[in-house]
Amino acid sequence: MGLFKKRRDPETDHLIASLQMNMANNYKDAAQADFRKLKALYDEKTESGAYPAKLQTEYDCIMAEFAEKLQFYSHGDQKPYWTRE
Repeated sequence: MGLFKKRRDPETDHLIASLQMNMANNYKDAAQADFRKLKALYDEKTESGAYPAKLQTEYDCIMAEFAEKLQFYSHGDQKPYWTRE
């Protein structure tokens, strides 16, 4: 029944799914690029009030979780295999 469905934002949900897929496949650069796109879209829609209150709270939690996970998520932190001991 369509009366009780949560109103979701398909554009935001698409970027979240893409980001999760890139993280699952260890595509660090693509995940960081998706997070930057998601952050820009999230900020834009938050400022304009496009998200309903419940959805805003849910997206706030998702963004905080991704920000924490992606803080040191890059190829720059990896050492080449020949320098490892």
